Amino acid sequence: MRTIGSLVELGTVALVLLSLLLLLLWTSGVQPLLWRAPAPTPPPIVRIQGMSHLATTKVHITDTISGENGHYTGKWGLHGEVMIGTDLSRAQYLSADPGKGEAVLLLPSPQVIATKVNHDRSEELYLRQKTVVPLSSPKVFRDEVWKQADQKIRRLGRDPSYVQQAKGDCHRALEPLYRQLGWRLRIEWTDR
Repeated sequence: MRTIGSLVELGTVALVLLSLLLLLLWTSGVQPLLWRAPAPTPPPIVRIQGMSHLATTKVHITDTISGENGHYTGKWGLHGEVMIGTDLSRAQYLSADPGKGEAVLLLPSPQVIATKVNHDRSEELYLRQKTVVPLSSPKVFRDEVWKQADQKIRRLGRDPSYVQQAKGDCHRALEPLYRQLGWRLRIEWTDR
């Protein structure tokens, strides 16, 4: 019996010493391989998609708009702004490499998501009567021209340089979210 008791006592001492050694390693910052935390993951795609439309770029536009009908001809200085953003609800991961700490996100190209004509800054440059006795009022003519103003601002806002600026702004808006988790973000764009 003395042999079994000695073995139990020796096993207990070995277990206590092993526990103390592991505790000493852990408190000094050394962790066994099995204790290592898993590599961080990029933000869940639903977190990105939940941002919906990310409006990143505001562009002020100045141009002219002209109109003509059977009774009047006119021209106005046009001022407005467009908001350009990315539809993040359509975001997808193309890849996420924990070894490199890089995530590749596929996003649709930025689009104009809102326009506004600034009627206070826009001004009438001229309005001329084409007939001696016009059969419609100048107000009706102005209203017809201003209906086209929003469409013109939207069309001008689709300029490729503004879209490129919005891509950079989108990357700058999302990148800190990835960086705080230890990831680098790369974005690929699609026209779909």
